[in-house]
Amino acid sequence: MGKENRLHEKNHDHDHTLLSERFIRHANLPIHMGKLPGANGYAKGVGTCGDAIEVYLSIHDQKIKAR
Repeated sequence: MGKENRLHEKNHDHDHTLLSERFIRHANLPIHMGKLPGANGYAKGVGTCGDAIEVYLSIHDQKIKAR
């Protein structure tokens, strides 16, 4: 394995740790949860494991608007 691959793996492990901490924080205090008032875009996805996600968007002039 080349040096570049080892660096990528090391960074990937570090990123995973940061994402896990961020995920735990978000799970305990979710933001942007629920229906978006005035949404004109919607999608729902269900993974093979049964997890589901719903996404509401506000789209104007072919751009997603931030709140």
